[in-house]
Amino acid sequence: MKHILILALLILSFFSCKKKDPKVDTTPPPIPIATNGDGVYDYDSNFYKTVKIISNGEWMAENLRTSHYSNGDTIFSGKNIQDISGLGSPKFFFYPNGDSISNLKKYGRLYTYYVVEDGRNVCPTGWHVPNQAEFDTMIKYIGGQDIAGGKLKSTTLWTAPNTGANNESLFNALPAGFREPNNNYKEVTKTGIWWSSTPDTANRVWSYYLKYTYSYVFRTPSEKNSAYSIRCKKN
Repeated sequence: MKHILILALLILSFFSCKKKDPKVDTTPPPIPIATNGDGVYDYDSNFYKTVKIISNGEWMAENLRTSHYSNGDTIFSGKNIQDISGLGSPKFFFYPNGDSISNLKKYGRLYTYYVVEDGRNVCPTGWHVPNQAEFDTMIKYIGGQDIAGGKLKSTTLWTAPNTGANNESLFNALPAGFREPNNNYKEVTKTGIWWSSTPDTANRVWSYYLKYTYSYVFRTPSEKNSAYSIRCKKN
């Protein structure tokens, strides 16, 4: 009996000292909403990083900065035009004192809508300025208007608090500001506005904008002779 008791104690001690196998985590890894794209060059040989947003195609991850249409025709600067309220021709602009190579690389150029609607195509060959439906589909896919702004915004270059910014979409939205028709440049580091290609009325077009104090995506009709940023989407 004594031997049986000792044997039982030895067996119990053996199993109590044996390491248990770690629990295997069978939870699948999260599916990214975007992956890095292949990149694209414009007519000026500027290279742009791109992002493939799952189920929504490939977008530029930088603001357009070309000074030519895809066929090689020149887009002229409106930098020295003080009042563009009556302007009805394609022009690009810089933010004041921002036309250095470093700022151009960071923020891109600002364009009037007349550049967008020109049939010579401001985007690289095989790319286009996205329409309202394409913007809306992308915004819905990455979480909806209430939070998509944070997922679109870069985590740098924005004024604090840069609410909600995590750039989960890899879109890297930048605060290039904008130019109003009366020559007022505004909101660099605080606001980014991008043209869609969808008109609202004869003189207004739908645009999308982000602000440093919101994670929301705003959509509003804008005057064609305002100057905003452009992002292109692959055909």
